Amino acid sequence: MERAASVGLRGRASRQRKVPRPSSELNLDHLRRRFTELRRRRPRQARVPDDLRAEVLAALDGGVTQGQLRKTCGVSTSQVRDWRQARARAEAASRGRAASSARVFSVVDVPVAGEAEAARQTHRAQELELRLGGWSISLRHEGP
Repeated sequence: MERAASVGLRGRASRQRKVPRPSSELNLDHLRRRFTELRRRRPRQARVPDDLRAEVLAALDGGVTQGQLRKTCGVSTSQVRDWRQARARAEAASRGRAASSARVFSVVDVPVAGEAEAARQTHRAQELELRLGGWSISLRHEGP
């Protein structure tokens, strides 16, 4: 009788195949370990580092649910909401900095005084000069 029971268990165990775990579960395990380490080194109310916040948001984007995060990592819904808002503000600020980093300089045209000056100005019309502080860069067309 014992033998039959043990054979039955072995048969069932051999029929069970290892099912690959979804990446969301792997992410969750990784996050659980990171938060355990963080809480071992720091007090519970300590600020969560930016890289760990980014991993939490990436895990949520990858399919981990808010409830899973709350149970395994102790991350509240309000924390996640604040982290998402901070990420959105940072992205908006970086877009604003990129747009405002370009500067437009005015073009100054020197008035012509006489004919000799007009001939020189015609020649200089094919010349481009860029002044940056104490520096001057000139480009001139040499011919066809």
